[in-house]
Amino acid sequence: MAVKWSWAFGQETPTQLNDDMGWSVNAPANNGVSNTFTYTYAGSPARWCFTGDGSAEFDLPISSFAPTGWITLAVYNDSANWSAGNYPIRVFAGASRYIGIYMANAASNTFEFYVDNVFKESFTMTLNNWNYVALTYDVSTTTWSGQVYLNGAAATAAYTDTGVAQTTGNYRLEGFSTTNESTYFAQFIVY
Repeated sequence: MAVKWSWAFGQETPTQLNDDMGWSVNAPANNGVSNTFTYTYAGSPARWCFTGDGSAEFDLPISSFAPTGWITLAVYNDSANWSAGNYPIRVFAGASRYIGIYMANAASNTFEFYVDNVFKESFTMTLNNWNYVALTYDVSTTTWSGQVYLNGAAATAAYTDTGVAQTTGNYRLEGFSTTNESTYFAQFIVY
């Protein structure tokens, strides 16, 4: 499995990401870089993070998209302000069709997995901890497929649903909290 695109944050501002690097940050005032929590691993230098709240959707550069593969990211939420109704990650293919993860119940840290906008399975993610989320997906055929992995283990089964084969799309992320600087994203990798 080859890496198509990857990103580990430095001190880029939302404006720099928008204007100079091909991102689409819809609420720059609610997004920003932070070193409050840093995602590191053995031998790694300290990293910065990109932080935002539930109103702060952002899209990765269009050039990072592949119609089949994996998107992985490290995500941290440091408060009890998780808010049901937000989508930490979606793979959009077509105008409003996606494979993605939805924050369903903040009280129980429950998320839902969708393939072609159809609910498939629930899973939980811990609060106040770095979680490494991997979303496998395929929108290249009329049978869309996907599965969620959490910290290296399957969090859902593999699922399919009837879709429309796509060759273009984008990755959209958003914070899953009600307060700014509660959700931290780091180390995006597209395989």
